[in-house]
Amino acid sequence: MRDKSNSWLIRAIVVLIAVVLGLFGYILSKEVKKKSQINIEIEALRQEAEKIEKENMRMEERIDYFASKDYREREAKEKLNLQNPDERVAIITQNPARREEKKPEASQAYKEPSFQPDPIPNWQKWWNYFFE
Repeated sequence: MRDKSNSWLIRAIVVLIAVVLGLFGYILSKEVKKKSQINIEIEALRQEAEKIEKENMRMEERIDYFASKDYREREAKEKLNLQNPDERVAIITQNPARREEKKPEASQAYKEPSFQPDPIPNWQKWWNYFFE
């Protein structure tokens, strides 16, 4: 009789250990999955931080350029038509003789399309389209 009660007790203990190990395995797998998701999120945030850092560096370079003397000088020349005291401005125009030579070539290359009215009226075209 004692053997029967001991075997029942051993089976109960084995089942209990299996349930506890299964529960620990389930909890452990959830934690591993959660850790994996967190690592993926951390990597995405790290990449975003690097991207923002590169953008900040570009912005700083642009700010430095816009604050530079060269930029201010160029803008004054382009927008305000100013020049340095030691500079001279030269305006170059196209030779008028060359302009006249090119004009006939351009007019020869472009021919205005000639308009020829169609002798058949529009209503008759539709009539012919549907009924003939």
